[in-house]
Amino acid sequence: MTLLMVTMLSFSDISRRALKQPGLEYISGYAKALQTGMIGFLISGAFLNLAYFDLLYLYIGLIPILRREIRERELQASREMQPTM
Repeated sequence: MTLLMVTMLSFSDISRRALKQPGLEYISGYAKALQTGMIGFLISGAFLNLAYFDLLYLYIGLIPILRREIRERELQASREMQPTM
């Protein structure tokens, strides 16, 4: 249960952080879409068989990928702001 809550909160955090970075609005959309998809998966989970069991881990696995994209953009932006000598 904790893993599910942390995953949902992580998607919200990714969405907020992506909106702060110019050019990363699409990641915010991805995070919101994945969060919505996960909600739908959890609601319908009682009616699905084990063939869809791995989908939950796919949602969880996408969090570090989205965070890496945001972190790389933040590092790139901080390098651009540093004065060159």
